[in-house]
Formats: sequence, structure tokens, C-alpha cells
Amino acid sequence: MRKRDEQVSKVYAWEDTFVYPLNKWSIAYKDAQTFVDLLWAQEGLMYPPAIVPMPKQNRTAEAKADRGRIFIQEKVRAITLIHELAHSMTATECSYDIGSHSDRHNADFMGIYLKLLEKYLNISLLYTQAKLQGTGIKYNLAATPYCTRP
Repeated sequence: MRKRDEQVSKVYAWEDTFVYPLNKWSIAYKDAQTFVDLLWAQEGLMYPPAIVPMPKQNRTAEAKADRGRIFIQEKVRAITLIHELAHSMTATECSYDIGSHSDRHNADFMGIYLKLLEKYLNISLLYTQAKLQGTGIKYNLAATPYCTRP
């Protein structure tokens, strides 16, 4: 049984208020795999997750991820894609197969996510840390990707 994701609603509210307004860049489905491959390689990782279409019945989520796949709509915000990449990097099962779930929105996920935002979207780590003050959201800036091989 998977443990409860205690930070999820706080993280989404924080993103909506402080992160999404800073970058309006969107990536088309046809370009998303190239973006993912380049970012993954830049981080020194092998075996990037595959971009796959979001199931048609999912009309609310912009994207979702596990270790081996990132599901997206026809267009996705760059911030959302980076969020999902942080999930792929914090998958608790290192298999490239279906079902290798992320460790949710825990402190390691947040630490990796914050560093990716700074490195690839120029959203200052000082800014994001300041905006996390008082939210109760935990983050670990010493976190590294869990899975470095398939």
C-alpha cells in the first residue's frame, strides 16, 4: 500500500500562486521528447522517460509520470513537464517498466524540482525558497535522482 502524499495540495497551491505565473512557455507534444532527452542527458542520466499521449479519458490532468513514461496532452507547460521529470527522477522503483511510481511530492522530489526550475527555466532558487517559507512544504536540496540506470 502506498503511503499518503501529504504535501500534494500544498505543492499545487504554491505552484499556482508563485511558479506558474513566472513562465508561460509551452511545449508541443511533438517536441516534448527532445526536451526530455536533452534535460535528462544534461543531468548526466541515461534512459530518459518516454513521452506518451495522455489517455483520452483523462481530461483534467495536464500530465502525469512514472519512471519510464511521462503522459502529456497535446501541449504542456514547460513548468509542468519539469515537475513530471522530477517525479520520474524520484521514482521509488527503478524499473523502466510500467508502474514504477514516483515518491510523490516529498522533500526529495521538491529539492530536485526546485533545482530543475532554476537550471532550466531561470526561476531563482532564492525566490522559490522564499516563497516556500511558511507553507509547511518540505524540500531537500541535497536530493539526487533515485534511479540512475534502467
